[in-house]
Amino acid sequence: MKAPEPVQSRPSLPSLGPMPAPNGSGEHPPMVPDYELLRRIGGGAYGEVWLARSKATEVLRATKIVWRSTFNDDRPFQREFEGIQRFERISREHPSQLALFHIGRNDAEGYFYYVMELADDAAAEPGGVLEQGSDEKTQPTRHSTTPLLQYSTSYVPHTLRADLAQGPLPAARVLEIGLALTEALAHLHSRDLVHRDVKPSNVIFVNGKPKLADIGLVTDADTTLSYVGTEGYIPPEGPGAAQADIFSLGKVLYEISTGQDRRQFPDLPANLKDRPDQKDLLEINEVLVKACARDVRSRYQSCEEMCADLIRLQRGQSVKRHRLWQRRWGVAAKLGIAAAVLALLITALPFLKGFKRGHTPTPEAMQLYRMGQFHYSQFTPDHNKKAIKYLSQAVAMDPKFVLPYRELTALYVWGKPGLFTSPEERIRKLKEIADKLLTMARDSTEGHAALSWYRFLQQDWKAAEDEIVRAIEIDPNYPTAREIYAFYLSMLGKPDEALRQAQRSEELDRTARTSALVAAWPFFAARQFDKAIVQLQRVVDLDDNYPEAYNFLGRCFEAQSNFLAAIEAWRKYDLLVGHDRDRVNSSYDALRQAYLQFGEQGYLRKFIELIRENESLPEDDQIFYAWDLAGYYARLGENEKALDEIETHLEEWRLRSQLKFEPMFDSLHDLPRFKALLKRAGLEP
Repeated sequence: MKAPEPVQSRPSLPSLGPMPAPNGSGEHPPMVPDYELLRRIGGGAYGEVWLARSKATEVLRATKIVWRSTFNDDRPFQREFEGIQRFERISREHPSQLALFHIGRNDAEGYFYYVMELADDAAAEPGGVLEQGSDEKTQPTRHSTTPLLQYSTSYVPHTLRADLAQGPLPAARVLEIGLALTEALAHLHSRDLVHRDVKPSNVIFVNGKPKLADIGLVTDADTTLSYVGTEGYIPPEGPGAAQADIFSLGKVLYEISTGQDRRQFPDLPANLKDRPDQKDLLEINEVLVKACARDVRSRYQSCEEMCADLIRLQRGQSVKRHRLWQRRWGVAAKLGIAAAVLALLITALPFLKGFKRGHTPTPEAMQLYRMGQFHYSQFTPDHNKKAIKYLSQAVAMDPKFVLPYRELTALYVWGKPGLFTSPEERIRKLKEIADKLLTMARDSTEGHAALSWYRFLQQDWKAAEDEIVRAIEIDPNYPTAREIYAFYLSMLGKPDEALRQAQRSEELDRTARTSALVAAWPFFAARQFDKAIVQLQRVVDLDDNYPEAYNFLGRCFEAQSNFLAAIEAWRKYDLLVGHDRDRVNSSYDALRQAYLQFGEQGYLRKFIELIRENESLPEDDQIFYAWDLAGYYARLGENEKALDEIETHLEEWRLRSQLKFEPMFDSLHDLPRFKALLKRAGLEP
């Protein structure tokens, strides 16, 4: 095993001498415990931002100082401080939020402060980013080649305003930024907070990712406020509500997509026809017109709605056609049954593709489905619960609407046990879905897929395989059925056929993260870990915030004995799914230290210790799981302990199904007791 390279210490950064006196601070820079303030790098009506260096680690951060003297009285000053306190608790829950690391106040000098992530350097070479520290959220992909002393004197924060100065952005980049910011606002609004001043200069880039800055203006959604915000981004009804943030974001996206000032909205640029992405920009404009509607009732009612339309565009679908379909359905509903049928035959035929047996869902059910689909795509426990709620409402409103059952089936299979009251409930729900779909149509692809999962959870592999093969026969172009079959074949130790099914699934939907992920399973089953990692990199290229990609990468790296890479992949996974940042970093830092000190044995022993510590926690709070114990004991060569753990957790399907698939169990395969367990799991005749 290659020994880890020694960690090089960073040369100390010399003091830059006296700083110019900021507003209200006297002759010297403000005092922030454990940090040296190097230089002012920004400011506004309510405070100033400084480049700061940690005295303990020499990591560079941004620090905002908010002065009492800039407010007319104590109440608004205190309100800003309370808003920061509330935001700090959620700042590290979402990758598009700006992470806060420390908050404090100095009442004697009349200011409070908060330390936060530092934006990338707009003046640095392309791709160069500053090393911000060891916490995963700010860990860069490359280190800046700029010496720290020079960096501290030349640094310019990378904002969206700086990008806009270079001209309009391509449609694909607009969608990428729009999705990140919409998700950040949705997360903020879900905590009953609003931003109040969304604009290009308040969007910064950290490791290339857009984040909302100037968080000092964040406050409760129902707070009575003074008039804040920036002219041109403020809706007619004024700032301070969630829909006002949506309006502001729409204006921001208008500016970066057209290159025109927000006051010119809704005019489109005269040279639009010369843009190679004209068609995509016109589709984006459909979203912006709705986001920036003057009448608040015509605007998106939530960021999730706006996000659903942006996701639709990113997948190559048309918002224009979707809305036309909705309008025609609205007209048809008013005409009566006969006229509605005629209207649909004449005008809505293009939209019936993808809806089986001629049934077209109601617009209300479709909207609920889109909401559920959005939350399902986020892959966190909280989003899973919301997805089940919206998808269940969609089928309750329109029982013949097939599509929501696809995501519901996946949730009932892959969702954590915390989503259910018992394992029996999971199985019962899948049977209910299968029965409903097969009652509607005996040749329902989705029905046979759900019935296949039901048989799988009953440990009946033969019946599960028969049902999924039947689903593929009915609809050979249903990628999810191919994914399920690839999973079964991988677990059964048939990687060649699994690869054919996985590749066909990926061919059917080149942009689907799940199809790309499934295509790595057969390589893992065949112990071709390098090929699995290459395939998983394609998943990351599709969506670098897709948690399951990092979860599987961790398994591949661990199988290669690349333990440090495995640790960082799993750290990323746990942060993306929303686990407590401090606990995640503490756990993986301890695991890393155990490996650096004691090698593979130290790593394996520490993993077992961490699993044991998590056993008493609620399912949703667990970072490490008891069913993984068997693999670590097996890798240590403690076979009887490994077999005891397998027997204890054999009813957990995540363990049961992977007895052949998981490389950690390879050393057990010839043991009679392990062979008996394979039979009990249905994996051997």
